[in-house]
Amino acid sequence: MNGINDAEFVLSHKSKCYKAIGDCYCQLGDNKEALKNYTLALNENIHLRPDEYINILVCTGKILEATNQSEAALSEYIRAAEICQNELPNANSNDIVEIEECIKRVTSYLCPPDT
Repeated sequence: MNGINDAEFVLSHKSKCYKAIGDCYCQLGDNKEALKNYTLALNENIHLRPDEYINILVCTGKILEATNQSEAALSEYIRAAEICQNELPNANSNDIVEIEECIKRVTSYLCPPDT
Protein backbone atom coordinates (compact mmCIF):
# COMPACT_ATOMS: atom_id res chain seq x y z
CA MET A 1 0.00 0.00 0.00
CA ASN A 2 2.76 2.49 -0.80
CA GLY A 3 4.15 2.84 2.71
CA ILE A 4 0.92 3.34 4.64
CA ASN A 5 -0.82 0.71 6.68
CA ASP A 6 -4.39 -0.45 6.17
CA ALA A 7 -5.75 1.65 9.05
CA GLU A 8 -4.20 4.85 7.66
CA PHE A 9 -5.54 4.02 4.21
CA VAL A 10 -9.08 3.54 5.54
CA LEU A 11 -8.95 6.73 7.63
CA SER A 12 -7.61 8.70 4.68
CA HIS A 13 -10.53 7.56 2.57
CA LYS A 14 -12.93 8.30 5.42
CA SER A 15 -11.70 11.91 5.46
CA LYS A 16 -12.05 12.18 1.70
CA CYS A 17 -15.60 10.80 1.90
CA TYR A 18 -16.58 13.37 4.52
CA LYS A 19 -15.09 16.09 2.33
CA ALA A 20 -16.99 14.84 -0.74
CA ILE A 21 -20.24 14.71 1.24
CA GLY A 22 -19.54 18.25 2.47
CA ASP A 23 -19.04 19.36 -1.13
CA CYS A 24 -22.40 17.82 -2.08
CA TYR A 25 -24.22 19.60 0.74
CA CYS A 26 -22.45 22.82 -0.21
CA GLN A 27 -23.72 22.48 -3.79
CA LEU A 28 -27.22 21.85 -2.42
CA GLY A 29 -26.99 24.99 -0.29
CA ASP A 30 -27.17 23.11 3.01
CA ASN A 31 -24.39 24.96 4.81
CA LYS A 32 -25.08 23.32 8.18
CA GLU A 33 -24.56 19.80 6.83
CA ALA A 34 -21.63 20.91 4.66
CA LEU A 35 -19.90 22.40 7.70
CA LYS A 36 -20.63 19.28 9.76
CA ASN A 37 -19.00 17.02 7.15
CA TYR A 38 -16.01 19.31 6.57
CA THR A 39 -15.46 19.33 10.34
CA LEU A 40 -15.58 15.53 10.42
CA ALA A 41 -13.02 15.45 7.59
CA LEU A 42 -10.74 17.84 9.48
CA ASN A 43 -10.98 15.70 12.60
CA GLU A 44 -9.19 12.98 10.63
CA ASN A 45 -6.41 15.44 9.71
CA ILE A 46 -3.46 13.24 10.59
CA HIS A 47 -4.36 11.03 7.65
CA LEU A 48 -4.61 13.77 5.03
CA ARG A 49 -1.90 15.22 2.84
CA PRO A 50 -1.27 18.91 3.57
CA ASP A 51 -2.83 20.00 0.26
CA GLU A 52 -6.01 18.03 1.05
CA TYR A 53 -6.18 19.49 4.54
CA ILE A 54 -5.71 23.01 3.15
CA ASN A 55 -8.51 22.45 0.65
CA ILE A 56 -10.91 21.40 3.41
CA LEU A 57 -9.92 24.41 5.53
CA VAL A 58 -10.70 26.72 2.61
CA CYS A 59 -14.06 25.00 2.00
CA THR A 60 -14.85 25.30 5.71
CA GLY A 61 -13.90 28.97 5.64
CA LYS A 62 -16.20 29.64 2.71
CA ILE A 63 -19.13 28.00 4.51
CA LEU A 64 -18.39 30.00 7.65
CA GLU A 65 -18.22 33.15 5.54
CA ALA A 66 -21.56 32.35 3.89
CA THR A 67 -23.14 31.98 7.33
CA ASN A 68 -21.75 35.33 8.54
CA GLN A 69 -19.12 33.79 10.80
CA SER A 70 -16.32 35.96 9.46
CA GLU A 71 -13.93 35.62 12.40
CA ALA A 72 -14.14 31.83 12.33
CA ALA A 73 -13.69 31.88 8.54
CA LEU A 74 -10.60 34.06 8.89
CA SER A 75 -9.18 31.61 11.41
CA GLU A 76 -9.59 28.73 8.94
CA TYR A 77 -8.00 30.74 6.10
CA ILE A 78 -5.05 31.70 8.29
CA ARG A 79 -4.55 28.05 9.30
CA ALA A 80 -4.59 27.13 5.59
CA ALA A 81 -2.03 29.84 4.79
CA GLU A 82 0.25 28.73 7.63
CA ILE A 83 0.17 25.10 6.54
CA CYS A 84 0.77 26.16 2.96
CA GLN A 85 3.79 28.22 3.99
CA ASN A 86 5.26 25.69 6.43
CA GLU A 87 4.51 22.37 4.77
CA LEU A 88 4.15 23.12 1.06
CA PRO A 89 7.03 25.35 0.00
CA ASN A 90 6.28 24.53 -3.65
CA ALA A 91 2.53 25.02 -3.38
CA ASN A 92 0.47 25.79 -6.45
CA SER A 93 0.48 29.57 -6.91
CA ASN A 94 -3.25 29.54 -7.75
CA ASP A 95 -3.98 27.94 -4.37
CA ILE A 96 -1.90 30.58 -2.59
CA VAL A 97 -3.68 33.37 -4.46
CA GLU A 98 -7.08 31.89 -3.55
CA ILE A 99 -6.19 31.76 0.15
CA GLU A 100 -4.85 35.33 0.05
CA GLU A 101 -8.04 36.54 -1.65
CA CYS A 102 -10.17 34.80 0.97
CA ILE A 103 -8.19 36.46 3.76
CA LYS A 104 -8.48 39.88 2.09
CA ARG A 105 -12.21 39.47 1.57
CA VAL A 106 -12.89 38.49 5.18
CA THR A 107 -10.64 41.16 6.65
CA SER A 108 -12.48 43.74 4.55
CA TYR A 109 -15.71 42.69 6.33
CA LEU A 110 -14.09 42.73 9.75
CA CYS A 111 -12.04 45.92 9.25
CA PRO A 112 -13.81 48.07 6.67
CA PRO A 113 -11.72 50.95 5.32
CA ASP A 114 -12.26 54.36 6.88
CA THR A 115 -14.51 56.57 4.82
